[in-house]
Amino acid sequence: MNALVSGKKEFFSFKKLCWLAVRIVCYYAVLVGVVYFMQDKLLYVWPAPCPLPESLEKVQEIGCKAWPEQGGNPLGWMAYSKAEKGRGTFLVAHGNAGTALARGHYVRALGRMGFDVLLYEYPGYGHRARATPREALVAGEIGEITRRLAREGRGPIYWLGESLGAGVVSSAAADSSVPVSGIILVTPWDSLLEVAQRPRVGIEKRFKV
Repeated sequence: MNALVSGKKEFFSFKKLCWLAVRIVCYYAVLVGVVYFMQDKLLYVWPAPCPLPESLEKVQEIGCKAWPEQGGNPLGWMAYSKAEKGRGTFLVAHGNAGTALARGHYVRALGRMGFDVLLYEYPGYGHRARATPREALVAGEIGEITRRLAREGRGPIYWLGESLGAGVVSSAAADSSVPVSGIILVTPWDSLLEVAQRPRVGIEKRFKV
């Protein structure tokens, strides 16, 4: 009799343990799902929208013009150097916080050195439609902009990537057909996977969402 009671207790303990394991797995699955569907909000610091008319007013304060000038939906803001002989063009991919319009310091510094400066604006930032700046999409767009600048005779062309922009231009550099002459990375990283795998408080993440 005692053996029977003991066996029942062990069975119910095992059953409880199984239910506990199932609940843990379910909670973990829900957590991963929430992180997956919210990852854009976790990765990107969306600034307040800045409609195109307002952006066109602000861009004059940093000495830039809409680029390209035709089409009505510029991809960024161009500052042309006043030097008699230009040294090329810098395409600036800014960091996560703020917009391209907040990077006037690059225009001033590089302009004094004789460079034209294109402050590239991501999809979803500033005046552009609120779409997620997927790394592959933006990298491809930067490549196409670089080719267009080269066709316009604005080379040599250089990229400056700041934080988030460092990852973007690193991805764009994977395309060897893009005519870029040099890259400057400010607070750099190359991919989200590499960042996720770096140890944080003793825990090394081995997944990519």
